[in-house]
Amino acid sequence: MFSFDYEVKRVLEAAGWSETRRVSTDEWVLVLKEEGYTVFPLAIEVLENLGGLKVVPAIDKPDDRRLFSPSPFHLDPVIAGLGEFDRISRWQGKFGLTLFPLGEVGWYFLMLASDGRVFAGADGNFEVVGDTIESAMATLILAQNRPMVWL
Repeated sequence: MFSFDYEVKRVLEAAGWSETRRVSTDEWVLVLKEEGYTVFPLAIEVLENLGGLKVVPAIDKPDDRRLFSPSPFHLDPVIAGLGEFDRISRWQGKFGLTLFPLGEVGWYFLMLASDGRVFAGADGNFEVVGDTIESAMATLILAQNRPMVWL
């Protein structure tokens, strides 16, 4: 079970999330295993609870705490991972990580590492979005922390 901040919960709930939400990951896992991805327990847990959500941060409200303008994101691992194994495997090798696709935000792929960190990658960029799924959701939704650039 994840422990999200109140403001993060409110936005996730508007996207259809609840603390007890559970969706089947079978189809996603089958497709992505065939692509070559390694499936690990935390990836299943995150996708069961958050998979399929289309999250739209409240960007119309001014907030002086924001460090950047948040973008809508879609937590669909097949959209993010299908046909992208070569690119994602290069990041895995370069940084010594096991990554599983979570979804997309803008032009970036969202990926979960087996150690719980969430990364975003696109072209020449690779960034840590959060050390946990909770901190990553807070970064993506509230924009009060900047992702840390790795590449």
